[in-house]
Amino acid sequence: MANLPDNFSQSAFDARYGVGNTALDDEYDYLRGLQDAYDAIDVLEDPNDDQLSELLALEDQIADQRVTISMMEDA
Repeated sequence: MANLPDNFSQSAFDARYGVGNTALDDEYDYLRGLQDAYDAIDVLEDPNDDQLSELLALEDQIADQRVTISMMEDA
């Protein structure tokens, strides 16, 4: 049996290195979807007010999603 550090957490290890961690995979997929939506609006040369509003909302959602993923990885 391997000598593991005292602060070893199986759930943190699984979240970071586990294959098939569907919860974390789903969160990353959602982040990619948000980023794709953001990029689609960001390339517009002259976005209207609604598109700019959506862009700002997506920025907030992306930031929140990164926090969620970070917390899941640290768990």
